Amino acid sequence: MNKPTATFQLTAVHINELLKAGRCTDWENDDFASAINTLTQAKADLEKPETLQNLYLSGGEGHCPKCQSSSIEGDAVEINGSLAHQEVACTDCEATWVDEYTLTGISDASGFEPNAPAPSYIDLDSLPSH
Repeated sequence: MNKPTATFQLTAVHINELLKAGRCTDWENDDFASAINTLTQAKADLEKPETLQNLYLSGGEGHCPKCQSSSIEGDAVEINGSLAHQEVACTDCEATWVDEYTLTGISDASGFEPNAPAPSYIDLDSLPSH
C-alpha cells in the first residue's frame, strides 16, 4: 500500500524559516541532511529570476529560447582565447541570439598528459647581473 503524499509550494520565506530551524537542531542523519540540501537548492532556485536565458541555459539548448522550436541554425563558432561565441537563428520565429562558450578544460589529449606538472621556467632577465 502506497503512503499518501502531500504536495505544496514553499515560498522563500518558508524555506528560510525551515533552514533557520534546521540550524537549531542537532539531528545528524542522512534524511535530515538531504532535506537541508534540498531546501538550500530550492532557495537558490527561487532566488534566481526565471528568464528566457535561464530556461535556455538550464536545458533548452537546441531549442529557440523564444518559441522553443528545434528549428535553429548556428553559424561557425568563433574562438577568441578561452572564449567562443556562435550566432544562432530560429527559422520559425526569426529570433536571433549569440551563444557564448567558455573553455573549461582539455579532453582527449594526445602526445602529452594534461595533468602532468607544468615545467618551471626561469626568467633570465630577472636574475641579478654581476
